[in-house]
Amino acid sequence: MICYRIRPAGERLAEELRDQGPGTCDFVQCDVTQPPQITRVIEETVVRHSRLDCLINNAGWHPDKRTIDDFSVEEFEDLLRLNLVSYFAACKLALPYLRETRGGIINIGSLVGTIGQEWATTCVATKGGISALTKAPAIDEARHGVRVNAVLPEVIHTPGTEAFIQLAQSPQAHREYLASWQWAGRMGTPLEVGYVCRGEWSVIVLDRDRRYLDCWAQGQIVRAHGMTIGPDDMVYCVDDRGHAVRKFTPDGKLLTTIETTDRPAETGYELNRPDTVLRSGPPFNRPTDVAVSPTGEPLTTTVRLGRYCPMPRGRGLTCYMPALRSSWSHHGTSTPSNGSSPYVAHKRCSRTWPMADRKFCSYGTWCTSPS
Repeated sequence: MICYRIRPAGERLAEELRDQGPGTCDFVQCDVTQPPQITRVIEETVVRHSRLDCLINNAGWHPDKRTIDDFSVEEFEDLLRLNLVSYFAACKLALPYLRETRGGIINIGSLVGTIGQEWATTCVATKGGISALTKAPAIDEARHGVRVNAVLPEVIHTPGTEAFIQLAQSPQAHREYLASWQWAGRMGTPLEVGYVCRGEWSVIVLDRDRRYLDCWAQGQIVRAHGMTIGPDDMVYCVDDRGHAVRKFTPDGKLLTTIETTDRPAETGYELNRPDTVLRSGPPFNRPTDVAVSPTGEPLTTTVRLGRYCPMPRGRGLTCYMPALRSSWSHHGTSTPSNGSSPYVAHKRCSRTWPMADRKFCSYGTWCTSPS
């Protein structure tokens, strides 16, 4: 279900999305500066589909370049209503339904809300507000299983951006100027932002120019937390909520899973409360990172550090699970000599593993055969 204040444009987009598939797309006309119209969109969505799984807030406008002296208070208030208040209203009105489905909210903001922008005081303020508005409900709604996140793109080449470019004295020069702001040397696309919002896909593959190529691991990772490419060119993904490390081929075929029980080690840990860790235990409880030695030994970080037997090379393996060779480090209490919340594993050479501990803010080097 999509909504837009201009009916012909909204209907064209819905038809285009239906033609592309999969699934279907409906359009409802809505001016998001009017909360009653937002209510109508949400209620109609629930009536048509019997549930609400996700809300994406993506309304907004960027005024022309002016200093703060040239903006009126009334102009700022109008922009706040469109760029920020509409997000608040949509979140408030959708949350009763999202709590029932343990769904999610994605607020599309902008990087300028974090880094600022010249001659854009009012827009920057609203975009910064979107980031702040996202953080508070993310905390409040976690207890209901509702995820609230924000996507903060830089310049995206939309029809609105192109219209802005055409107003310049030299459109091509201005287009190149906007592209030069990006690390990729080009503007992003709406499709790329859309793929970031597709929560079912845990891995998004880009080319060297950061253009979208593929996405995979649909439904196979509860929450991706770290990734490394091993010496065998396989992809090792850390699933911290699934308490596992999963090994994939470069094209996304799942080969094997380390620790397949999907149950955490008993450490006393309570979700999102690192201070509740009481003891170390066998992997895993919320693993955070993985590194692979030149001989194929995966090393994982959790409260306890685990080293596994090498995985055989090749892509044809579907059920091989490496055995835990050794684990070490105990839950730290007052010194960084052991781990409290080890966070980053990195294979520096054949015998040592540098390790960062996020709770004690310490960093140490472990031998491959610790004593």
